[in-house]
Amino acid sequence: MTVAALERIQRETRAVWSAYLRRGDAVALVDFPAYPNAGDTLIYLGERQYLDALGVRVRYLADSLRYDAALLRRHHPEGPILIRGGGNLGDRWTHLQDFREQVIRDFPDRLIIQLPQSVDFRDPERTRQAQAVFGAHKNLVVMIRESPSMETARRLFPDTAVVFCPDAAFGIGSQERLAGRASTEVVKVLRRDSEKNDIGLSRLDGPETDWGFTGAAAVAWNAVRVPQFVARRVPRLAPALYPAVVGGFAAQAALNRWQATRAVSRGRVLVTDRLHAAVLGALTGMPVLAGDNSYGKVSAIYADYLHGFENVAMVSSLEEARERLGVLLG
Repeated sequence: MTVAALERIQRETRAVWSAYLRRGDAVALVDFPAYPNAGDTLIYLGERQYLDALGVRVRYLADSLRYDAALLRRHHPEGPILIRGGGNLGDRWTHLQDFREQVIRDFPDRLIIQLPQSVDFRDPERTRQAQAVFGAHKNLVVMIRESPSMETARRLFPDTAVVFCPDAAFGIGSQERLAGRASTEVVKVLRRDSEKNDIGLSRLDGPETDWGFTGAAAVAWNAVRVPQFVARRVPRLAPALYPAVVGGFAAQAALNRWQATRAVSRGRVLVTDRLHAAVLGALTGMPVLAGDNSYGKVSAIYADYLHGFENVAMVSSLEEARERLGVLLG
């Protein structure tokens, strides 16, 4: 792993965030990833690391399903509201865009910071809706994590403060692979959702996986969700269950992080089209071959700053991947 590249990314991120957050501030952080997507969990954990480094405490934490504007006001009566970063600003993942717009409408008088995102709008009607919601808020900051999305965001939201900031997952810092887990030359972590960009990487030799849980890990995952389930089904209990819900969030984040580290630790070389599998591989120092996703966020982030990690290379075809693997495996 290239330490200088990581330090540069972290330094730039802290500088951007410190323009809006001061030591001693309290914030609300919403859109906790209470689902088995390890990449979004790595973003969340990186965000918490940056907030700790800046001396900013989280006074209210919620996912999109347990979010309650009244409960947020009770726990966090004043101060900034942060929305977790990722790759869901747009109309591909509509439930998360709906949630984002609801938070912005609910708090027209607060500083709201959308943490680093990529932009992916395709539906003109949803684009116009987002423009109206964003444009009506007079204290909204939108952080964008790669250059093509910066151009899009500045064009779509000319009345909103749009600033460049690297992806927050790098905030977790250098990582260790799980000792003794490598059981194959190549491990593939490949998308199975609408962001899949099939260039044939699944045809490479080696086991293939994606984010998610099976077996005992799935049982543990469902067990820690019990307070969240009750809080949603019985809203009057939500205030009393809030500490248990937040405790469940911490357990979910730990399980997702473990699952991701376990997945990439299976091979000597990681092949992936998931951005945060590539980031995690970069942070462990293992060789990574990264293919793009459907709308180009992986290649965009690679061009902006992920290329600084000498152990990561982009591939655009099955043939290129095979050629590079031949070199890496010697």
